[in-house]
Amino acid sequence: MKVLIVLMAVTLLQCSLIGMVMPVLPLFIDKNLHDSVGLAGAVNSIQFIVMMFSRFYAGRISDSSGPHRAMSFGAFSAAAAGIFYIFACFLVKLPSLSIIFLAFGCALQGWAQSMLVTGAVTGGVEVVEKVKSPETPRDFSLEKMPKAKRRHGAGAAIGWIGLCVFGGLILGAPAGTFLYQKLNFFTIGGILAVISCALAFWCWKSSFLNQLFSETEIVQEQEKIAQRKSLSSKEVLRIVWFPGLCFGCCAVAHGLVMTYGSLLFTEHHWTPLWLPFSLFGGGLILSRVLLGHLPDLWGGEKTAILSALLEVVGFLLIGLFPHKICVLTGIFLLGFGFSFAFPAFALLCLSKEHPKSKGILIGVCNAIGDGVRGTGILALGALSTPFGFKGVFLAGSLVAALGGMGAVLIKRRKEGNF
Repeated sequence: MKVLIVLMAVTLLQCSLIGMVMPVLPLFIDKNLHDSVGLAGAVNSIQFIVMMFSRFYAGRISDSSGPHRAMSFGAFSAAAAGIFYIFACFLVKLPSLSIIFLAFGCALQGWAQSMLVTGAVTGGVEVVEKVKSPETPRDFSLEKMPKAKRRHGAGAAIGWIGLCVFGGLILGAPAGTFLYQKLNFFTIGGILAVISCALAFWCWKSSFLNQLFSETEIVQEQEKIAQRKSLSSKEVLRIVWFPGLCFGCCAVAHGLVMTYGSLLFTEHHWTPLWLPFSLFGGGLILSRVLLGHLPDLWGGEKTAILSALLEVVGFLLIGLFPHKICVLTGIFLLGFGFSFAFPAFALLCLSKEHPKSKGILIGVCNAIGDGVRGTGILALGALSTPFGFKGVFLAGSLVAALGGMGAVLIKRRKEGNF
């Protein structure tokens, strides 16, 4: 498990560095370049667009070259993004050119996060499967595995890595805001470039396989990688499209809170505006710490249903009971429920017939989820004009319910009842 701890530490540090930039970049565009907030949002969104479309390639690299290589490419990209941000600071007197450098930096940052997260999740799954007892076959059945061992399976590994991703982004945001207020954006770009570059070299030189196998087994594993037949795009989509779609429905909860949480508070004249984000993050972290093993213990289907149920209750509390304590409780439940979504649905995508294609299966599932989440944010946001933001969150309960219904269908199909 030492290797998994190293994976988590690298992910936490790199995501903290990325998280430092995200809240500060719009401030830099607004205050230093004197451009519109709308332009700042458009530049920031480039990161998420690139992240969505690069998941497939990130999975390919992780499967063919190893998780540590994907993480190394991600860290190198983050370092390059930091360099672009530094150049943008030197071009403040040429705002249009500075915006172009910021846009390229955001694109590289999205590529970096995609590579890093896909590599870390794939590596985490590889680690927990390698450290299973020798008598446990690779095509093991979850139902036959003792409950004590289920607590440390693929679902738990995905949950722990996810905890580091969101934890890093949550920790990085206030750190970046503090550095921007006390120093400047140039400093943040420099920190991102230097530390990411160091992480990239470390990941490139350090093969996690060395921690798990003897030299003979490493050679055998590399031969298997060389002989591995990759899944075609059609085969990948056939396996993951429906779980990815259901995951996206549950992931809309995260998108709505991150996008409209502060506006919901403004609509009700509540303060502080950072409270919904902190409660959502707190619910997510608490859930991962206390119940991160649940997908392995219950299976992906049951855990996904629980995730959707918690989200539906949270959305209904926000939409039907416009009292601050009810809204805060609802936001906490959204974070608590959302934390189960990706580990559960990603576990459903891991095919026993293709044990060496974990990276691409997880990456494409994430990409489909990103697409559904982005579409949901835009579509439900349009309801804010006629119904207010409570209407937006009330409609979110229907989307989360669709994700839960999809999990029920997957469960019934697996049991042969559908």
